[in-house]
Amino acid sequence: MAFFADVRHPATYFDTFTGQQIAPVLTKELAKQQFQFSILSSSNLENPPFNRNAFAGIPDLRLFSKGEKPSDRDEEINNLWLSGFDRFDKKKPFFGFIFYDSAHGFDYPKNYPLAFKPSLSEVNYLALDDDYDPSLLINRYKNSLHYIDSLIGKVLRQLEEKGVLENTIIVITTDHGQEFNDNKKGYWQHGGNFSKYQIEVPMLLFDASKAPKTYQQKTIHYDIAPTIMKNYLGVINDSFDYSFGHDLFNPIARSSFVCGYNQRFSIIEEQQITNVYPSGLFDVTDKKLNLLDDSKTNFDLVSKELKGLNRFYKVKK
Repeated sequence: MAFFADVRHPATYFDTFTGQQIAPVLTKELAKQQFQFSILSSSNLENPPFNRNAFAGIPDLRLFSKGEKPSDRDEEINNLWLSGFDRFDKKKPFFGFIFYDSAHGFDYPKNYPLAFKPSLSEVNYLALDDDYDPSLLINRYKNSLHYIDSLIGKVLRQLEEKGVLENTIIVITTDHGQEFNDNKKGYWQHGGNFSKYQIEVPMLLFDASKAPKTYQQKTIHYDIAPTIMKNYLGVINDSFDYSFGHDLFNPIARSSFVCGYNQRFSIIEEQQITNVYPSGLFDVTDKKLNLLDDSKTNFDLVSKELKGLNRFYKVKK
């Protein structure tokens, strides 16, 4: 059985997967092994078009959620999971995906008890400039996360009450971080750069058969799929055959990795970031986004990573 919080395609393949509606190897393997799917997203699955890539081919895919606010939609999907759990065929494994959206909107229900005070009563995005004190906004963000945690808690309690928690693999993570002008470069929220404030995220994997352990090595989202494939789905192929990731239980040392989305990507090293733009131009910054001289560019690494990104493309004859 499996319950997941987030899955993503490698950024540089996003448009290709979307255009050809190619499903990931992970969901294909789950379908092959007759997993039952429950895909519940608070945000619209057509924008970004996850219905045409991450969840392509999954029947009866639910695209929209009801509610004026993210917290309303989060409550709806949580209730749908809780009320629909007994409809799973107990003789078959299940795969659940619940994507909460309250943190995107710094949102929580009107009467939700606040754990972090003082908290901003309303977010004015136009006020977010270099002189803005983010303290109250950060507390509001934490309160939205606290609300999401309360919903996840209900899901976990139900799994325990139904007697399946010990036989369920749980992954809890998120798709990006949230910046509050931490580098003093005028960046807020996410999607603006690839500094640690926007790309570092928490990640928890629960397996009742394993003792608690914290791993200090650098890991990335790409590692989730091969970890599940190898350790829980019985796939014996080397992960190199189908992924850029590695087994989370045997993490490797990474001196660099590629991070991005469908518009652009960057090569992240220990001390610097090389940003590659759709035009083919690039620039290099330190980890605090200060522009560096082009002489600092590691051209051998850039060439290696660019060649590696083409690994899963095929030329049709």
